[in-house]
Amino acid sequence: MGHGWLYHPKIDKAGQALVAEDGSFAESQEEREQAILTAHFPKGPPGIYKPADGGRAFVRVDVHLVGSLLAKATNTSAPGDDRISAGIIKVFWQWDRQRITQLVRAYIRLGYHPKLWKTAKGVVIPKPGKPDYTKVRAYRVISLLDVISKLVERTAANLIADHLERKRGLHDGQYGCRKRRSSVNAVAVLTNRTQQAWTAKKVAGALLIDVKSAFNNVSKTHLGKRMEALGVEPDLIRWTGSFMSDRQVKLVLDGKAGEANPVDTGIPQGFPAAPILFVTYLSGIFDEVEAAVPGVRGLSFVDDISWWADGRDDKVVAAKLTAAATASIEWVTGNGVAIDHGKTEATLFHRKRSTPTATVKVGAKAVPFNKEATRWLEVWLDSQLTLKGYQATRLKEGRKAKAKLHRLTGQMGLSPANCRKVMTACVQATAMFGSELWWKGDHVQGAIGQADELQLLVNQEARATTGCFRTTNLGALSMESGLRAATTQLENRQ
Repeated sequence: MGHGWLYHPKIDKAGQALVAEDGSFAESQEEREQAILTAHFPKGPPGIYKPADGGRAFVRVDVHLVGSLLAKATNTSAPGDDRISAGIIKVFWQWDRQRITQLVRAYIRLGYHPKLWKTAKGVVIPKPGKPDYTKVRAYRVISLLDVISKLVERTAANLIADHLERKRGLHDGQYGCRKRRSSVNAVAVLTNRTQQAWTAKKVAGALLIDVKSAFNNVSKTHLGKRMEALGVEPDLIRWTGSFMSDRQVKLVLDGKAGEANPVDTGIPQGFPAAPILFVTYLSGIFDEVEAAVPGVRGLSFVDDISWWADGRDDKVVAAKLTAAATASIEWVTGNGVAIDHGKTEATLFHRKRSTPTATVKVGAKAVPFNKEATRWLEVWLDSQLTLKGYQATRLKEGRKAKAKLHRLTGQMGLSPANCRKVMTACVQATAMFGSELWWKGDHVQGAIGQADELQLLVNQEARATTGCFRTTNLGALSMESGLRAATTQLENRQ
């Protein structure tokens, strides 16, 4: 590789040139800032929306709610321009919690977010695993705000999420940014649907699409109308509109903060209210596409959307997914967002080994069904859903994490108790991520072999934790390390 610097980015490397969306080169600080602003903060679609007056969401803002949300704030999180950390706000809370509660309640009641809190630091960081870090899309902008502003956001986000969950406003297939709905749950639903299709002697397929620059393309006009359609209280809709209006961002590039630039649209990534506002915005696509294309069912995790369909053969499945793609494009076009066609994939699930010939049309692009395993939500799905390749990948990643941590714990001299916490949080979480998708119990044929490989890794962790010799009795080693057996952990994750 003659250009190794493309593959090992250093965000603090002064003067690193970027390639803008239009293909031009941005070399100076001002040019690079403008290229990032243009790519990540596009102009919003035209439209005017005036929310109704009134609303009673503010009455649910009390000391208990605000205090519980403040307690969740991390003391070490980066503060905004005022340099006031969450720890300082928590001290103020002990002195005068009523006044802070009244402040939060007043902003929700008035539907107002102060202009002073609308200027954020936009820290530019590289996305991991990108092949070319001269592209502006290889970076993301994380916004940092004042902690007191985040407290108001957390309160509004909690009220919106609570309403949507109680009223079942969001689509059942929406995962992510919702309590007790993980990415593994979404994959489990997809595999369960596929196995039911196999029982009916059908094949199944999925079209995987990604919303381009998801958070930054949210229109406050369309979001306000969607929230009203879902029955969200008017005071929360007004606050959302105020929160998204008249915003500014100071890009921090190469460690240098630039001038404040106006931002016309989008929800700042990294803000507490951003996740629930985005899934609310996106929720409209599911009912519309499912109504337009009978037999197609939607699943999503934040901005990763999957359209699932079954049929007697690959041609029937491809036809349904093509119709779903057409309906999706119509919806995103009318709502100010776009599909990232470069990340669009299609996969076919079938019990018998065969090579599908049909393709899915997404706009002007023909997307063939993948011949190899497809990665969705960090899980590798092969056509027969054996997940053997995925198991091997997770085990390999767990071993790599163990090797790195073994060196770290040896150098830092961590106590066995702290070493055990590190191994549990990093190594075991990595190796067993998604194990509930493939572990069916030790009574199933082949399951013991799967557990044995993980148990070898647990034994290695135990030796790293205790410093025992390789010849140490495994029973004693397990007791001294405090690490549970692999089969026990696998069962507990079900």
